[in-house]
Amino acid sequence: ISIFASGEEQTVWEPAVEALRRINTHRCPAGKLDSIVQCSKIITRVLSAAHRDGAPPGADDFLPALILVLKQANPSRLHSNLAFIQYYRHSSKLVSEAGYIFTNLLSAVQFLETVSETSLTISVEDFHRGIAESREQAARRLKAQHEHAEQPVTSSAAEPASGRKSVHEIRRLRLGRGVAT
Repeated sequence: ISIFASGEEQTVWEPAVEALRRINTHRCPAGKLDSIVQCSKIITRVLSAAHRDGAPPGADDFLPALILVLKQANPSRLHSNLAFIQYYRHSSKLVSEAGYIFTNLLSAVQFLETVSETSLTISVEDFHRGIAESREQAARRLKAQHEHAEQPVTSSAAEPASGRKSVHEIRRLRLGRGVAT
């Protein structure tokens, strides 16, 4: 699809990137999954608009777009969020559209974790240049996040609010390993 080569991917994909980053704003697995579904719907709209006939995209278009969005979003705590969804979202809720989209996201994560210079159809030089550029962008993003996040944390802010239990407390209760206060 020409949208990947247009040079507009930063602005075209930004709404999907932001939707995926919102995964951290939710405390329940359904909310986190909703962020992933919203990201998927935005990707589908962008890809449909890129087709001359407005046809919905197939997996051959959707998965590469999701990989691109995931790479650009680089959401913090992604693995823990995905594990949280898998552990706490009832399996019956993962066999629908949301489950299909979640499986695609897991595939995108796996691809980005295992991609190597020999597994792609680009030259080794282009691969290494792309990796270097990605690292530079990530370092700039991390530096900006650190500058914004450097605020003193008080002891009351670090503790869960009254009546709320942390994920670890809930897990201990589910597994029968203790009682949360």
